[in-house]
Amino acid sequence: MQKSAIDPELNRQLQAAEKGQPVEAVIIIRQSSATTQSQPNADALLRRIGDKYAKDQVELNYMPRLGVLAVRGPPDIIKWLIDQPEVEIASANQHSGYADPDPTVQKPAVDRPAAMPKGSSVKGKAHSGGKRER
Repeated sequence: MQKSAIDPELNRQLQAAEKGQPVEAVIIIRQSSATTQSQPNADALLRRIGDKYAKDQVELNYMPRLGVLAVRGPPDIIKWLIDQPEVEIASANQHSGYADPDPTVQKPAVDRPAAMPKGSSVKGKAHSGGKRER
């Protein structure tokens, strides 16, 4: 049995998560051979997950055309999943610095110049909002 390749960031998140705190991971399912798809492996894995854990313990989104499983659940479930023979690669779904961990937090406004009304143009002078000089 081959060991899964695990993203160091996912390992860090699994270690840092408090008991019961969910962790998100992206799992790439091992293909049986270069010419076959990962579907049979994924079916067996999904069946075992369903047998072992209640639906409210883990969220799963399997993308069969990609052979990818997105999962959200407690660290012990993610660790169990990574140890399964069907798992080729496990990666953190979110990496610090690449995504806002809480999309509901409003970001500060960026200081940008106001958009000009459609059809107006400024040639060499600041737009005064009034009459144009000719």
